[in-house]
Amino acid sequence: MKLGLSLGLIALCSLFACAGDDGGEAFGEHDVEGTVQDEFTSRGISGAKVTFVSDTLDRAETTSEQDGRFVLHVELPECVRFGTLEAARAGYADSAKASVYFDGSALRLELKLRPKN
Repeated sequence: MKLGLSLGLIALCSLFACAGDDGGEAFGEHDVEGTVQDEFTSRGISGAKVTFVSDTLDRAETTSEQDGRFVLHVELPECVRFGTLEAARAGYADSAKASVYFDGSALRLELKLRPKN
């Protein structure tokens, strides 16, 4: 329970930090690239919904291509530096959430989906 409370406080502090300027907020653009793959075969999965949610609850979505690749364009206030990414598709269990940090490094992730029986 402490972890959930701590993450909530971090998100709340981030929200106030973003809201604390004079309204002339700058936005940053980021591209998150990767593939959605079958956990057992490592084959790309087409048509998977890839969703990003920032620590201030900003959202962005895209769909994976025929080979499982995706590019997700994310536009966020400059003060937002963290979020999570996950994938979902019918017939598969949702992927684990992957942490995304906008620290200037290239963002490339593999999201694995496990087929449902």
